[in-house]
Amino acid sequence: YDGQPGFPSASDNAAGVALLIELAKDLKTLNLPMSVVAIAFDDEEQGLNGSNYYVDNPVFPLEQLSAALIFDTMGRHFLDLKKSTLFVLGAEYSRELAQVVERRSRPDMLVAGADLIGPRSDFAGFARKKIPFLFFSHATHKDYHGEGDRPELLDYAKLAEDAAVVQQMGADVARAAR
Repeated sequence: YDGQPGFPSASDNAAGVALLIELAKDLKTLNLPMSVVAIAFDDEEQGLNGSNYYVDNPVFPLEQLSAALIFDTMGRHFLDLKKSTLFVLGAEYSRELAQVVERRSRPDMLVAGADLIGPRSDFAGFARKKIPFLFFSHATHKDYHGEGDRPELLDYAKLAEDAAVVQQMGADVARAAR
């Protein structure tokens, strides 16, 4: 829900929150050598208020974070093209994260610098605090922030496929942080 009455926001935000919940459950079963914290932020469109508040008032000390994995607008194809692309931003700030992304890279993945979109998503506060991050998105589509962003338009198979890759990357990050 993006503050607009009646807008389902299936790709932005529901799919990302669902991915976050499943990712946290899956990572928990792996018995990783470090803790994983799952947080869904609110109020992004009005100024990144939720994520900025968290990085300025963290529950866990930021210096203990190995990386932040951020999801935004998941489950729809970029510009409604027939092929879906998983955008991965932020690896340019961390050699370790770049290696994780390179190891898990696929032809349908576009790895780009975070300057592609600028500080317009929840990764911005982490970047400001110099916390390594990876930002995952299927990007914008014709119904972005509109009433047409409905669950039946999500590509669930692609979302599940990309969630599996994100889970592998998350596990790789946790194992590398030992």
